[in-house]
Amino acid sequence: MDLNSFKKNRQTNNLNNANCTQNASNMQNNDDNISQNMKMDVEDAMNKYGKLSEKEMMQALFSKVNEEKQKGVFDIQNIREFYRNISPMLGNQERAKMRSIIDALDNQ
Repeated sequence: MDLNSFKKNRQTNNLNNANCTQNASNMQNNDDNISQNMKMDVEDAMNKYGKLSEKEMMQALFSKVNEEKQKGVFDIQNIREFYRNISPMLGNQERAKMRSIIDALDNQ
C-alpha cells in the first residue's frame, strides 16, 4: 500500500467513525424523546385517572376498549405483551387482578 492509499483509507475510516458517532448520538436523542413522550403519557394518565375509584377506572377502561373495538383498532395481543413485560414487577395479587382484567377484556 502506498502513502496516498493509506491516507485515503484513513480518511474514509475517520468519516465512518464520525458517521457511527453521529448515528449513536441520533439514536440516544430518539430514545430521550421517546422516554420524554412516555413520561408525559404516564403523567397525563395519572392526572386523568389517578383520582378515580377502581370501579370508575374499570368503566373508563371498558369504555375505551369498546370504542377501539368499534373502530377496529383494539388488539388484545398488545395488552397481553404489556402484561408479560410488567408482570415480573407485580405482586401475586396484582398479577391475578391484571390477568382477570385482560381475560374480561378479551371476552367482552
